[in-house]
Amino acid sequence: MRGTSAGCATSDRRITTSPPRLAKGTGEVRRHGVRLIAMSFLEQKLLPQVLRVHDTVYQKTNGWIGHRTLWIPSLLLHTVGAKTGKHRTTSLTYARDGDNYLVVASKGGAPEAPGWYHNLKAHPDVEINVGPRRFAVTARPVLPDDPDYPRLWQIVNKNNQNRYTEYQKKTSRPIPVVVLAPKP
Repeated sequence: MRGTSAGCATSDRRITTSPPRLAKGTGEVRRHGVRLIAMSFLEQKLLPQVLRVHDTVYQKTNGWIGHRTLWIPSLLLHTVGAKTGKHRTTSLTYARDGDNYLVVASKGGAPEAPGWYHNLKAHPDVEINVGPRRFAVTARPVLPDDPDYPRLWQIVNKNNQNRYTEYQKKTSRPIPVVVLAPKP
């Protein structure tokens, strides 16, 4: 033991803190079992701004920069507006199922589906960029009554650190998985 200038005894051991960890099955960042307030701030304030910058860079570079968002792969979905007929581009995280790409119309658990989902339902023949490679796909929404849904849900949820399960808890609408099948 050694003394401090205030006369208090301290040990030679260094105080260490454990790194933040994901709480099992929740997707929450915790330290010593307590959810970190900073992560809540990041999720609510900073993350949307970071994602907007990411989307802009990914679109402006036509997929050359931005294929991964926070270590999760993302693609650019090119749709035609269901009502306006205008061309729209959206960056979305995706998972793979064989040759197909899977995206989820979660909108963070909002009560309504994202606009791009309505566009896909109206015009299912679209294009995607995966990195700089752009190609045609056909979109097929898969809902919970489809026998493939549980398997696809598991794939996308695992790929996105169980966030979709948390989003589903926030809304009463079923969150669709959309299969984007490349055209031959």
